[in-house]
Amino acid sequence: MIYEVVWVENKNADWKVATLREKIDGGKEVTDVSINRTNKQGQAFPNFDGIAPGAEVHGEFWRSPANKNYLFPPKPQTPRSGGGGAAFKGKQIEEAQNRTHEHVKEAQESKGQAIKVAAAMRDATLLAICVFAVSTPETI
Repeated sequence: MIYEVVWVENKNADWKVATLREKIDGGKEVTDVSINRTNKQGQAFPNFDGIAPGAEVHGEFWRSPANKNYLFPPKPQTPRSGGGGAAFKGKQIEEAQNRTHEHVKEAQESKGQAIKVAAAMRDATLLAICVFAVSTPETI
């Protein structure tokens, strides 16, 4: 979430306490928010030295069970692996449409061939009927 820094106090080189306001209409104000240069996992807070009144900060707000407020670095956006995501689904849909297109094309070609065979059989039957209708048993 994005916050606006209302007030900040530098406790030491790696720790600040600030009052933050959410950057949305009617956003609530949170006081005594601890911001550390690096968290326990070693992630650095972006633009830690630029945190000053009036500045915008991006971070994840957390209130501890002891009712203390903290602002952590924003979580990195990692692409989902495996079978998730819109791009993956779009790719799967496109592949399915291509397969369907190929199958329809094959079916239409088979249908065309079947029509030709049926027409040839019809013509052969008509020729046979004409031959039998004109000829006598002796000429057959």
